[in-house]
Amino acid sequence: MAEEKKSESRIIFMFEAFTESSCQRVVKEIIEKANKVEGKEDIKIFINSRGGIVTSLISILDTIQIIRNDVETTCVGQAASCGAVLLSSGAKGKRFITKNSRVLLHQVSAGSCGHVDDMKIDMKEIDRLNELMLKILSKNTGRSLSKLKADVKRDFWLDSKDALKYGIVDKII
Repeated sequence: MAEEKKSESRIIFMFEAFTESSCQRVVKEIIEKANKVEGKEDIKIFINSRGGIVTSLISILDTIQIIRNDVETTCVGQAASCGAVLLSSGAKGKRFITKNSRVLLHQVSAGSCGHVDDMKIDMKEIDRLNELMLKILSKNTGRSLSKLKADVKRDFWLDSKDALKYGIVDKII
């Protein structure tokens, strides 16, 4: 029973959209779990998300980079958009997907409105964020930036087998 509790204390669920509040919760949980006495055990993030706000995702990705623990990611259901990037960002060899799950890759979405000059500024930032997400996916999957750019021109759905072949995950469970 003690072993079971210890393992449970390292699990985080991301079963919602990536928003400021949901990602604040996840970042807080990652830091709390990383600071536990047993320290070097893996932190496990289970993902079932339709995606969300890129800047909120970045807070999780940056937190994963600054802790000493490996982060294991598992998709149960779907990992769409930001969820796919988080899934691919788990420690190599520790990125999993269940056999009936799916993954969605696509360009960063935008909802800019206002003055034309402000929208131009916003579009430059959206382009920068899109390039950042593609570079992260390229690093995580081993795919070239040109391949990723071509694939995400439109929604790019992958089943578990395709996600494994693409390099988003390491194993189907």
